[in-house]
Amino acid sequence: MELKNLPNAMQNDFNDITEQFLTKKIHLVCVAGNAYEFYFHHAFKVKNNSLDQLQTQIDRVNQMNETGTYPSYYMTILPLSVYNGRDSLGDRNSMVKNIRDCFEANEKYIKSSKLVFALERRPDFDIDLAHQVLEAEAMNANFTFTKEIVFCEM
Repeated sequence: MELKNLPNAMQNDFNDITEQFLTKKIHLVCVAGNAYEFYFHHAFKVKNNSLDQLQTQIDRVNQMNETGTYPSYYMTILPLSVYNGRDSLGDRNSMVKNIRDCFEANEKYIKSSKLVFALERRPDFDIDLAHQVLEAEAMNANFTFTKEIVFCEM
């Protein structure tokens, strides 16, 4: 499957992703940063969870260095590349595992036709490696439910 790229997302892209996320038309993949970033704010609005509960989930993903999937949110979060002394910047094997976990989460649990990787460029996450791995893995994957994969740099 070919990856659709939306580099340097514009406000219209941001609004479209937000609308699709709130109406559960997409499976959103984002970086486990903090509860005040846009997608967590929307998850908070949708489910009325406290920001402390969301931050606890984010911290768990980063501490375990594994993706976290929340089917009721239609969301998967990727762990930071650099966290509490761990530095996996440039670790292709780790990124491949995480991207594949996102694909599997969609196919097994969320079953959305559209998978959107809305990732930020930040010093503690290897966005360039994520993009490279996503392109390669999307071309080689076999999907039942996933019909479109989008990479969007926020």
